[in-house]
Amino acid sequence: MPDVSAAGTYTKDSPGCIGLGATPHERAILFAGSTVGSSCLVQYTDDGGTDRTFSNGTISTLPASITVKANIAVKVVFTGTPDCNFTIAG
Repeated sequence: MPDVSAAGTYTKDSPGCIGLGATPHERAILFAGSTVGSSCLVQYTDDGGTDRTFSNGTISTLPASITVKANIAVKVVFTGTPDCNFTIAG
């Protein structure tokens, strides 16, 4: 469960985030804490190399969750001053 206290991008290569890698299994990303900062986006990179936000991937209040059913790598992007954590289940 990554503890997020600074703006940044979390990927499968970030400590505790291996669950963000591509997988054919459905997974949930659960968010909790005080604040996501200015913004929190759950994204993927399309075939053209452009980062896209999932249709329900804008996290603005906590607690929150998103279910990812696609076999694709996911990234979680925080801006501002977040004070939260997220868990990848599935």
